Amino acid sequence: MATPAPAASGEPESRTNSILGALFSPGSTMEDLCRRPRFLPAFLLVIIIGVGVMALAMQRGVIEQFMRHKMENNPRMEQIPAERREQAIEMSVKVSSYLFVGGAVVVPTLILLGTSGFFLLISNVVFGAKARFKQLLAIVSHAWVPHAIVGLLSIPILLAKEPDTIDMQNIVALSNLSFLFDSAEQPKLYAAASGFDLFSFWVIGLLAIGLSRLTGKSKVAVLPAIVAPWLLWVLVVKPLQA
Repeated sequence: MATPAPAASGEPESRTNSILGALFSPGSTMEDLCRRPRFLPAFLLVIIIGVGVMALAMQRGVIEQFMRHKMENNPRMEQIPAERREQAIEMSVKVSSYLFVGGAVVVPTLILLGTSGFFLLISNVVFGAKARFKQLLAIVSHAWVPHAIVGLLSIPILLAKEPDTIDMQNIVALSNLSFLFDSAEQPKLYAAASGFDLFSFWVIGLLAIGLSRLTGKSKVAVLPAIVAPWLLWVLVVKPLQA
């Protein structure tokens, strides 16, 4: 399918409206983004909120407690002499705190580029579209807007709860199935269950709408191309990281 033609008339939709539109009128918004792709405002919104959440977690000592717990339960730490163990933990915790904040910029950027490249390949090779990379950047970045909501919901949790009770990889735990498993006794099942998240399903739905509008295929037709890599991440990669 040919790339949608630019709109014949009318003022361009504002950047703010495209972000809100992704949440409240995703069909028309994704169609507009296919015509006039723009990704930076939506992407920056997710990045700014993400950095703010990590900075707050660092200031509250949440990252420190999270990393200390992981280090103390790492079997490799037993190989370090006791007199050096605490020093190694302190150094690792300090470095990790800054990596969390820096990673809130670097990691999403790399994932945006990789995800957009993957869907560009799928759109053009599998679905026969003539999509451009910028169109996929626009679709993916706006499909990520629900992540900004997760970030905003994380702020009161970080402020209200004790640092050692917060899982940095699953702050808004009530939005997913992780409550079914114990993070200490069943870490792999806990990690996989945390991926079955209401906000993840929202993102998948937005991606399906965007790819459908871009390729001219139905949402059902494009859904497997979205769900398959997501399941690989949730069921294989996340448990391996636990």
